[in-house]
Amino acid sequence: MFTLKIRLGNAAMQAQDDVATALKHLAVKMGGRGTDDDDGVIMDENGNRVGEWKFRGEKRLAREGREE
Repeated sequence: MFTLKIRLGNAAMQAQDDVATALKHLAVKMGGRGTDDDDGVIMDENGNRVGEWKFRGEKRLAREGREE
């Protein structure tokens, strides 16, 4: 399961390009971690927190008795 939330509206998070930039930064941050469970925050270009993300792999979901 992968959950992603981004709040729009502040000065650096209004346009599609702003969201694309935040997602590119997130992709770099997530790449190569090699973990089954992880989470973190999403920041805009001004350093403000604008969202969060969570990754739960199959092993974790199986331990919790969930399939998603």
